[in-house]
Amino acid sequence: MATIQEISQLRRDGKIEEAFIQCKALEEQFPDDRFVRTTMAWCVKSRCELAAKGKEVSKFIESFSILPRLKLAEIGELSMPNRFAWDIKTLFEALKYEPDLLVATANEVLEIVKGLQFKTPDKYYTLLADTFLKVKGRQGVQWSAFVEFMDWFGFDNLMPEDFSRIPLNNGKSIPSVAERVHSAYYKGLMAQIESSVIDADRIEEFLGRLTRLSSSHPEYQYTLYHKSLLLLALGRKDEALESIRPFVKKKQNDFWVWDVLCDTTDDNSVKLSCCCRALLCPTDPKFLGKVHIKAAKLMHESGYDTNARTELQIMKSVYQENGWRLPKEATELIAQSWFQGTQAEDNTLFYKEHLSASEEFLFFDTPETAILLTHYNHEKHICNFITEKRERGFFSTKGLKGKFRENDVFLVRLEEKIITGKLSKVLTWKKSSGIPNYFNVFFKRIDGVLRIKQGNTFGFVGDIYVDRKLIRDGMTDGMAVNGIGVLCYTQKKSQFSWKAMSLKPKRRRPIAKPLKPSAD
Repeated sequence: MATIQEISQLRRDGKIEEAFIQCKALEEQFPDDRFVRTTMAWCVKSRCELAAKGKEVSKFIESFSILPRLKLAEIGELSMPNRFAWDIKTLFEALKYEPDLLVATANEVLEIVKGLQFKTPDKYYTLLADTFLKVKGRQGVQWSAFVEFMDWFGFDNLMPEDFSRIPLNNGKSIPSVAERVHSAYYKGLMAQIESSVIDADRIEEFLGRLTRLSSSHPEYQYTLYHKSLLLLALGRKDEALESIRPFVKKKQNDFWVWDVLCDTTDDNSVKLSCCCRALLCPTDPKFLGKVHIKAAKLMHESGYDTNARTELQIMKSVYQENGWRLPKEATELIAQSWFQGTQAEDNTLFYKEHLSASEEFLFFDTPETAILLTHYNHEKHICNFITEKRERGFFSTKGLKGKFRENDVFLVRLEEKIITGKLSKVLTWKKSSGIPNYFNVFFKRIDGVLRIKQGNTFGFVGDIYVDRKLIRDGMTDGMAVNGIGVLCYTQKKSQFSWKAMSLKPKRRRPIAKPLKPSAD
């Protein structure tokens, strides 16, 4: 019978099978000897290395399944199982073009690793998670047992560096391991929910984890999105709305955030508005099929059949171009009589006319503020404004649709409080109904005497400044005038004041002529 030293030498010489057979015999005689168990672990390691490189699945599973019975943690060899992570990675990569075999192998390997005790946290332990992340079935479908794997692995066993993006040789980077395992776990839970397999405690625990992850790593783009979809799947719409709203505010140019927001409400006008938002986002038409169906149904239910037909025709054209079969829901809509009897039209204008409801829904917790535009720089696309509380600010009109003119009043929602010298970001905007609603706020009536000092081309009515452009022919010092004044800010004096925006001579009431006495 070979000694431990001789067995180790055989393994170093590349005589792996001979070393394994000799060690197996030694283990049968001395099953509790720590050195024999350690030597057997190394023999198993070498055997797994060869099997992984040779894509010998049966041999790998046979060898790897020996490891649990060695109970290496009992003899202080806690890090030994971690070394097998690289061999598992090698085997899985060799099987990536054989999805059925890869999934079956992953299932067997998982059962084995669950019987092992690993050193945690550890870079090789993380490698294990990264390896199982890449297990895909046919057509890239995620491995169905990933939720089970992470329940065993433990999210808390990730290392601090696992939360950082991974740099690539080309200068780019990919999402961190932590972000990807959370995303994969979410997909696994969603698949379970869709199959009516709902573990309430597991889902609730993960929702809490997503909340904490969003707080500690706000740079992860999809954390709140995944949390919202889970809540929606559970029918918890109010919580989903609260979760998704900050995400939508950040990602307003991505169609799918509006698609999710649409599902958080039962108000059809808001749902339709969200669909219109989604369809105006710059997106590859191939991704908009479900949104077109949603929009078509909502349009039809709201009486916009011509627009509903357009949505379905657009979708139908895209599917035909790509050789795809239309979803059953779309074919059922197309078969209805209203589709056959209406004429299609372009929907772009319809989308733009139905955006306000989604804005109100998204930003309802942000108060509207009335602002007066005091100056508009057309070249730089910058508007200066005054609020009804006499705060001063400015914002860029780039990306904002509409006409902006000096002395117009708008109702806006601003992203944050106005900070002097800092550009304000406008979230929503709409032109106000007009001057009468803002008398004694932004406007005041002029009714008095025009005063023009000798030699000046401008004048005043009380404390209201009158520019020379408003002093037309025939207006003179001492003339009674009326009009409208507007609030302004005088930079030289660093104070608010009033200036005339319209002015005209005051009409004199005609003097009634005395009645002639009668002939009688």
